[in-house]
Amino acid sequence: MKDLIALILGILMLNGVAHAQKTEQSGDGSPGASSRPAVQSETPAAKNMPLAQFSTPEQIAAHLTEPRPSAIAQPRGVRVFDAKFDGLMAASLGSTAVDIALVSSCINAHTCREANPLMAGGAMIPVGVGVAVFDNVIAYVARKRRVRPWYLPQAATIGWHAVGIVAGVRATHGKF
Repeated sequence: MKDLIALILGILMLNGVAHAQKTEQSGDGSPGASSRPAVQSETPAAKNMPLAQFSTPEQIAAHLTEPRPSAIAQPRGVRVFDAKFDGLMAASLGSTAVDIALVSSCINAHTCREANPLMAGGAMIPVGVGVAVFDNVIAYVARKRRVRPWYLPQAATIGWHAVGIVAGVRATHGKF
């Protein structure tokens, strides 16, 4: 499809160059004559290499579809959502959910209490999930900007929730 479009554009440009050359040669102010510059000077491909030098549409299509150095050298954006980021995000949010569930069941059984004053009362779920989501957003922005330790916010969330999970299991089951 790309080759067909390039072929059609090449033929149209070649016809436009031929028509512009005819109108420049006539120069008599006839209706076919135009006061604007020739098509050849307007097209970027014609600036690099005149299309009139090609004899077949295949040569024009090959010229128009070949990659240019500017198209090859452009840096691509960072792909943020890959297996590493998704795995860390899932582990971060999963450890948050498990920690909240274990601490809630432990508090309801009156076998432990919450030591973090920010998580006391009914603020456990909104604060816990909010902090985990915020850490993932920080990791996303850091990875998008190519900051080297982009994974640190997610790793920290996983680490401190792992401590909370161990404490919740020990309080609920007695040993771990």
